[in-house]
Amino acid sequence: LLKQIVAALRDDARRRGGDGGNDQYEQRTLNLHRLVPPRDAVVGDQLVTARISQHTVGLVSKDDPTMAVCLKPGAQLIVSDIPQALQQQWGVGAVERAVFDQKVDGGFRDGVLFHKHPNELRLFHAMSFGISVSVEEVFADKPVSRKRKLFSALLPGR
Repeated sequence: LLKQIVAALRDDARRRGGDGGNDQYEQRTLNLHRLVPPRDAVVGDQLVTARISQHTVGLVSKDDPTMAVCLKPGAQLIVSDIPQALQQQWGVGAVERAVFDQKVDGGFRDGVLFHKHPNELRLFHAMSFGISVSVEEVFADKPVSRKRKLFSALLPGR
């Protein structure tokens, strides 16, 4: 498996024409998703936005950038290292509380709802690489509606 991972990284770097850019997470483009299955997020995870396939931006572990990490809708997050341009575009600060959510229809669907703008889903695909995401709470699968989980996560003081 390790040989497959190394080969995939080399092939990816060749396709991109060398080192793949200046960003360390972009350099480690994760076409590995098909080789190393993603894992579910846990409280305390320190994640970062990165390319996880040729056309997809998602979250990887800061400790192991080859590991894609999946969140469940309603997970409470602290998003930091938001670039100035995105802060201005989205009306947020450099560090913000957010909730993970997914669009129901097709296409790119994973993103966050910032507490300041709970009706505006900001897709990971529209984010730059290297935005930090700290997992503060993960909801277990309970017989509670998804909408109720999301709104309870948005309540002040949680």
